[in-house]
Amino acid sequence: MLACARIGAVHSVVFAGFSAESLAQRIQDCSACVVITASGVVRGTKLVGLKALIDAALALAKESGYRGVSRVLVFEKSALPREDTPWTPRRDAWWHDEVPCRPDYCPPVWMDAEDPLFLLYTSGSTGRPKGVAHSLGGYMVHAGAANKYCFDVRQGDVFWCTADCGWVTGHTFLAYGPLLRGATVVVFGSTVDPVLLDSAGREIRGPGEGVLSIRRPWPGMMRTVHGDHARFEQTYFTAFRGLYFTGDGCRRDADGYYWITGRVDDVINVSGHRIGTAEVESALASHPQCAEAAIVSVPHDVKGEAVYAYVVLRDGAAPSKAVRAALLELVRAQIGAFAAPDAIAWAPGLPKTRSGKIMRRVLRQIALGRFDELGDLSGLAEPQVVDLLVAGRRQMAAAGS
Repeated sequence: MLACARIGAVHSVVFAGFSAESLAQRIQDCSACVVITASGVVRGTKLVGLKALIDAALALAKESGYRGVSRVLVFEKSALPREDTPWTPRRDAWWHDEVPCRPDYCPPVWMDAEDPLFLLYTSGSTGRPKGVAHSLGGYMVHAGAANKYCFDVRQGDVFWCTADCGWVTGHTFLAYGPLLRGATVVVFGSTVDPVLLDSAGREIRGPGEGVLSIRRPWPGMMRTVHGDHARFEQTYFTAFRGLYFTGDGCRRDADGYYWITGRVDDVINVSGHRIGTAEVESALASHPQCAEAAIVSVPHDVKGEAVYAYVVLRDGAAPSKAVRAALLELVRAQIGAFAAPDAIAWAPGLPKTRSGKIMRRVLRQIALGRFDELGDLSGLAEPQVVDLLVAGRRQMAAAGS
């Protein structure tokens, strides 16, 4: 990462737990020319052959017509020595053979502040992963300031962060931020200015609940979606003119603190009523026996779309007609009868990414009975939950639900 930044090369770090398909998608989308990997690692008691994963991903990318990777640099780990590592001559090279042959000093390449520093791909919970682009100057100011003001990192400190560099937390608090604080004085040039809006775009002053937007840009904000700037503008800047739309519902309390209540850009249109999934989920979760809930839409012949709810009950609670009726009544009372779910599925858990995001596309496909069209599940923290949800949906279908 640091070497790429020094020479002005854009890097994209990918979590090692992703599948070959997910990796190929990211390699192709960012037009990578070099891939750097370890030969293999041990996770728990399981050997993960990273080089074999890279080979499979590059083969898939080649099948899709992408042949841009000319070099694979491999760092030999004791978990998988070189004699056991799959190899493609002329393309692959060992780190230990190449690096000693290079000069000890590499002059830095001077870049503009808004030149790209890295791409980091979303987990794909909402479909095709987005390549979030961060800039050199803005991100460095952001990372340095965050380490200074959040953790009081100072020159000479030893700072430990458990984050993986496959996520932005690792970039900010494991790599760039602490190093910036150890060697550089950073001037923080701006502050984030949140604004709370109602559904019509009117600003809410004082305590209240609505949609969170941001009035002014900040150094660490993303600059684009790689290869699709129109999607970037459409997603974040068209909902409310002149404001950055976070997509989050938010409540501001009497002390001025902001509480994120959930996503609001997941909207279901039921008989002309636009219903935010977070709103219905919040109503269901207010039941004392509900641990969490997730909402997806399913087609409906009359209403256009219908609400399909997955409900996870707390330990010790059991599904029953009484609980179901109470959940429906809560939604009717807090939102309206039009928002009441047409179906409630009792769920043992919800499919979430390792960062905690619910994969709604998976839930929707299960609700529709499309069990062979669930897509890539390698980003899930607990993939076995999907099997249980599919089994539950089959039981509902057999019972005529």
